[in-house]
Amino acid sequence: MDTADGESFRGIVEIEPPATGPGALNDDDYVRCLAENHPNIPIIIEYLDESDVPRAKRFLGGKLRALDV
Repeated sequence: MDTADGESFRGIVEIEPPATGPGALNDDDYVRCLAENHPNIPIIIEYLDESDVPRAKRFLGGKLRALDV
């Protein structure tokens, strides 16, 4: 398959995005966009250790309450 530059993962060994909260994503805008365009969509949290689940869940719950969505 022929892909344009930037559309291939060739040479990348591992991608490890940060878990919910400490990353570069603008969480407020993302949550507002979801609420406006997909109000019943489930939010799935991935790429975190089981021990970090409570922190990520508190962060996301707090964000949803603060934005009233």
